[in-house]
Amino acid sequence: MSCFLITVDPTLAELDGPSYTTAMQHLIHHADHPPLVPLMVVVSLISPLVSLYLLRRDKSSSAFKYTLAAFALFIVVLYITIVLNVPINNAITSWKVTALPSDWAEQRSHWHALNLYRTPASALAFFAHILACLSLGRQTQK
Repeated sequence: MSCFLITVDPTLAELDGPSYTTAMQHLIHHADHPPLVPLMVVVSLISPLVSLYLLRRDKSSSAFKYTLAAFALFIVVLYITIVLNVPINNAITSWKVTALPSDWAEQRSHWHALNLYRTPASALAFFAHILACLSLGRQTQK
């Protein structure tokens, strides 16, 4: 997701309306067909829950705390995505390239502003999960 923010987002921001709409419609379509993104979301949601369950006996451990932080950050990412970005995605998929809504540029700006919050939260969740794994490795070595 960070690569998207660094490379794709600036490119999309420079496109005219029809080019932006075409690019986003393709990105949205390929994210959902096959259902790659929904599948990744399910795995990303289940994985920390399983870890938290397995670590539940030692809630003061670094592994538990990092996993809980990763899960909380993932919930933030999920909220931003489902509640805020997906409605914009749904609108974009219905746009006609030859007759864009008058507020298409504002919707583009709003989507990309949301992505500025979602991407760091996603990266932090990933790093928290790595720290959980590393701290768990250190615990088992003792």
